[in-house]
Amino acid sequence: MMHRLPYVAVIAMSFVVVAAAVSKTSYAADPSTEIAWRKDIYEAQADALKTGRPMLLVFGANWCTFCKKFERATLSNSTMSGYVGEKFVPVHLDYDADRRIADILEVKQIPCTVILSPEADLLGRVVGNKSPRDYWERLEDARDLHSEIKQVGHQTPTRR
Repeated sequence: MMHRLPYVAVIAMSFVVVAAAVSKTSYAADPSTEIAWRKDIYEAQADALKTGRPMLLVFGANWCTFCKKFERATLSNSTMSGYVGEKFVPVHLDYDADRRIADILEVKQIPCTVILSPEADLLGRVVGNKSPRDYWERLEDARDLHSEIKQVGHQTPTRR
């Protein structure tokens, strides 16, 4: 006799599988899943508006040791890079060269990730060097907020 798992158990098992994939300790970059970083924020926003995906702005600098560690350990993780490329419009900005944008977005420390909706609403901010699992969770929080904003925006107000 075949037993069916309750719906909640299936969701819980799916979460465990995703969490295990993200928390892999092998951080070697897979060239086929490298993030296709954009450098121009205006082109990225146009792409975000077209696709409906949030923008993921990562600020770093060549002189920043923690930035290099974050890129090597978290952003180069093949699971993470595939996720970022599929769910976001990724933009890599130099903290020094793009200082005006950093100031507008109130970036005080690097590495820093700012997640914006296609309409430039702030969805989240991640400061510092995070593990793939922690980073994934923060990005998912931002995507959840983006979904909520889209749902509210699509509701038609009732007239009284």
